[in-house]
Amino acid sequence: MSEPAPAPAPDSEPHERRRLVRKSAFLRAVIVEAKTQNARNCLILDINAEGAQVSALMRYPKGTELYLLDIGHQIAYAAKLLWSKADRSGLSFTESHRIGMGLPLHWTFLWKVLLEAKLRDIESNIGNGISAASAFMSAGLSAMDLDAMAQRAAGDAGFEQALHRARQLLQSDSQ
Repeated sequence: MSEPAPAPAPDSEPHERRRLVRKSAFLRAVIVEAKTQNARNCLILDINAEGAQVSALMRYPKGTELYLLDIGHQIAYAAKLLWSKADRSGLSFTESHRIGMGLPLHWTFLWKVLLEAKLRDIESNIGNGISAASAFMSAGLSAMDLDAMAQRAAGDAGFEQALHRARQLLQSDSQ
């Protein structure tokens, strides 16, 4: 019978304490503080089913509850901040959901966060001379997606404003 692996030293690096290997990544994401719903852009540097390391200019105390939204894959994670050093932080996931019809009601504000993140990309691409149609295609956003999002706006003025801005940009190519 083999001996169990020794426990890592208390001062060892976070990745040495992981049960699952993380996959290196370079994914655009948004991190949202659960209490205030303030959102900041970030990058997912590595990820597995239990957590991720992100690069973001944020300072939260250990244990802060956050949401991490993977923009490209449209997956949202509820997480707790485990550690933070300079511009990198380690998150432990407590729950995850694909942004879609089955998203829990108390997570619906993430639809707006997703739209605003995609709009930043679209507006940047348009500013760089890319057509609105191509910018929307690149962001993975269509008129049908906007219609689906509108059903979740539920009187949120900021969300409705973002939807209006998106529709104007989408129509600007056809004029």
